Amino acid sequence: MFSAGVDLPRLADGGPDYVRRFLPALHRLYDTAFFFPKPVVAAVNGHAIAGGCVLECCADRRIAAKDGGRIGVTELLVGVPFPAMAFEVMRFATAPQYFADGILSGATYLPDVALQRGLIDEVVEPSALPDRAVAAAETLAALPPRTKPPSGRSASR
Repeated sequence: MFSAGVDLPRLADGGPDYVRRFLPALHRLYDTAFFFPKPVVAAVNGHAIAGGCVLECCADRRIAAKDGGRIGVTELLVGVPFPAMAFEVMRFATAPQYFADGILSGATYLPDVALQRGLIDEVVEPSALPDRAVAAAETLAALPPRTKPPSGRSASR
């Protein structure tokens, strides 16, 4: 499993005080990964659900193992509000024609469908995932620093 994300039932059951304490930490995680000043590559070896999907969508390059797991955001299915930072990350990563459906349906997708929807950039055989992720990181790292956008987002975005 890449990441099952946040324990959504715990978040829902924790009440407003728990949510007020938890959401700033989650926002910092997404903000740090999304705006990291160096290229970030996600090697998605299994399920990337809810916050795990948002986390992998923060990466500059997202490579998933074929038949590795399901990918999608399920927050609304369990009554958890979608944080603004997560919403914007998903808007950035998702193909525009699939954005509303992906957020509102709570559906999860196999890697081939997630690729079509823009949730990942590439699907590879599971045995090739580590090498492909390292190769992608090396390619991004080789870009001249002056060609990288000031926000830290790589030229692949």
